[in-house]
Amino acid sequence: MAIDDFVFQKDIHYGKLLCDLEIGKLLDLLPLRKQKDVTRWIQNHPTYNQ
Repeated sequence: MAIDDFVFQKDIHYGKLLCDLEIGKLLDLLPLRKQKDVTRWIQNHPTYNQ
């Protein structure tokens, strides 16, 4: 899995993009940048919790 930052609106709204590189699929766009949000997403999706 790959995780990257992206911007909705410069200097105002940022988020995280989660992607499965093995199958080339976008998994989710998280509207927040905080580590706890990414951790919660991974915990709720055990397939990607490796």
